[in-house]
Amino acid sequence: MNILKTTFFFALGTFGAIQGQTNIDLSFPDFAGKDYSFYLYKGMQHDTISVGTLDADGNSQISIPAQYADFRGVGALDFGREGALDIVISGERKFSIKSYVQPNGEPTMEYTGTPENQFVVDRANKISRVLQKGQLIGAVQTAYKPFEMFFVAAESEKKNIEREYADLQKATSQSSLYAARLCEIFDYMNYRPDKLTITEQEANSERADFILNRLDFGALYTSGQWSQVTSEWIYPISGDDTLLVSQTKQVLQRLSDRTVKLNLTNRLMQLFAKYGKDNLLPQLGLDNLLMPVLGQKAPAIVDNNGTQIEPKNTLLIFYDSDCGNCQNELHNVIEKYNLLRENRIDVISIAADTDKNQFDYTAQKIVWASNLCDYKGFDGANFVSYGVVGTPTLILIDKDGIIRGRYAQLKEWLN
Repeated sequence: MNILKTTFFFALGTFGAIQGQTNIDLSFPDFAGKDYSFYLYKGMQHDTISVGTLDADGNSQISIPAQYADFRGVGALDFGREGALDIVISGERKFSIKSYVQPNGEPTMEYTGTPENQFVVDRANKISRVLQKGQLIGAVQTAYKPFEMFFVAAESEKKNIEREYADLQKATSQSSLYAARLCEIFDYMNYRPDKLTITEQEANSERADFILNRLDFGALYTSGQWSQVTSEWIYPISGDDTLLVSQTKQVLQRLSDRTVKLNLTNRLMQLFAKYGKDNLLPQLGLDNLLMPVLGQKAPAIVDNNGTQIEPKNTLLIFYDSDCGNCQNELHNVIEKYNLLRENRIDVISIAADTDKNQFDYTAQKIVWASNLCDYKGFDGANFVSYGVVGTPTLILIDKDGIIRGRYAQLKEWLN
């Protein structure tokens, strides 16, 4: 699988070198004058780094701020309907990407100064060639009987191909590059096993072992493949309650990064709900979940004066003023506020803002009494106690103070 989802390209203004900053020089003549956005993947969401337009020659520079110096993952240069290009971002402070069209009309990317991105491209090409040779050998052995000369010769070449494939997989597993972890994720999504010749039972066992013991969930979190891989993992085991609980619990127990663990917990809650398994969540253990789940008592809310409030008959909405989807959901809740009050449901909004002016600007349109912010962002007390790692997040609490729903949109509850 190639990291290039579609062929295209991008740009930014030119900035002086800053310590810890990543600069990517671009040359994409065929996309001159095109608008773009560039963002870094984080779980189900992403951080937008910049938006802009390529210059008249298609040359420009992406500058990733020093605050992302430790980021190891994938960034996307998105041209909307024109397509998007995924780029490995992993500590390489300056590199370049050039696009050109080969004489046969095939668009090509040329990477300079980035072993990470070159690794993905080279490995994809090598895997493709090995698989093509394997298909040819399979066709020969189908056409001839086992005792015929061509079948025997093909059998010998088949073993060579299997060794070549195994060597590629071994080299990937031993590489310390982030790109190698990304390729392992691609292999999982494409049902590409460690061995070229393998039974279905062996392949299924290998896939389970990858998730439970080998997958770097930190690498997955920043890969842009978070949603798809977690879905691929949970769907086949969703019908077996014992297996579902044991596997998810085992994975959660081996995660040490709090952000990754919280995001995986959120994702598991979504998938458990999708397959009607909400009742199993408490079996994963509170220490593993790091957040209250449906059916559990809601934590106290800390107001702007530091006073603790025990929420009952309440809809909590966690938001960030600098978030388009959050503004949409605030608007939706405002529209439905009278309906909520008719049903004796209070609303408490809690902002992840770190800037008081930004919070005050959004607060002007809030129609309910309790709009909270401690200016600590996602490290604020209420965000931590409710395990909120993404906005908007809406949480419904009943008259007894028990959590009954967790949503990304108001309509998920109302419908």
